[in-house]
Amino acid sequence: MLLRVLLAGVLGGIAMFMWGFVAHTVLPLYNDVSKVAVKEDAMLDSLKSYLKEPGLYMVPGMDMSKTMTEEEKAAFTKKWQTEGHALICYSAPTGEDPISVKTLAPQFLACVITAFLLALVLWKGAGDASFLAKIWMSTLIGVIASVAIDGSFVIWHGFPQGYLVASILDHAASFFLAGAVAAFVMRPAKTLLMRPSKAGHISTRP
Repeated sequence: MLLRVLLAGVLGGIAMFMWGFVAHTVLPLYNDVSKVAVKEDAMLDSLKSYLKEPGLYMVPGMDMSKTMTEEEKAAFTKKWQTEGHALICYSAPTGEDPISVKTLAPQFLACVITAFLLALVLWKGAGDASFLAKIWMSTLIGVIASVAIDGSFVIWHGFPQGYLVASILDHAASFFLAGAVAAFVMRPAKTLLMRPSKAGHISTRP
């Protein structure tokens, strides 16, 4: 069975990877979520000037390595209330294409690992469940993961609600496909039919 779980991980990972391509390039799921900044070149110059190294930045910032004074907390709160806020994941220029083997290969590997873990959960946690029940459980796992993770970005960092809706639909479909593949690959062998032999013994035939 473990070999079939591994096979389900590979095939399910392929299904998830292909769905990711469809979701982000063919379907309009994320079309209205991401916006283009005004004076983008000036913004990029500012990022290179003020962000000295790649990383995740919250603006206004809060230095979590030390305890903030009451004055610093008040200043942070005032900026948050009056100046707005942003979450910036900054990457320094690398000269590489945005879509390349360097990005696609890790994404494919992540899909395979995710599908393998899902197959493992279905094997150990829902081994006796029906085909449809396994697919339903897989889809629900995708929805739960999206709500738990992406919901926090909407709540705390002001991500648009459309992003959460798109993410839930995206992950539900992705886990649905991986779950369907796993349920099919790991389906139980055909039940043996029992029939009495002429000699009175029980024999089996597929």
